[in-house]
Amino acid sequence: MKQKLTINDVLNELGFNEKQKQGFVECVKAVKREQKEEDYKAEEEIAKTVKEVCSDEN
Repeated sequence: MKQKLTINDVLNELGFNEKQKQGFVECVKAVKREQKEEDYKAEEEIAKTVKEVCSDEN
């Protein structure tokens, strides 16, 4: 029987580093929060998170 992959397993296979993994988790949390709070803007939080994660990649 094939073992079910975790999100962490998939992110590892995609070559995400620890900072990128944490950023991914923060983005998911933002979307979940937006689903509960109509006035919360997940898109803005996701943009900030992506900029922060990518800031030292160049």
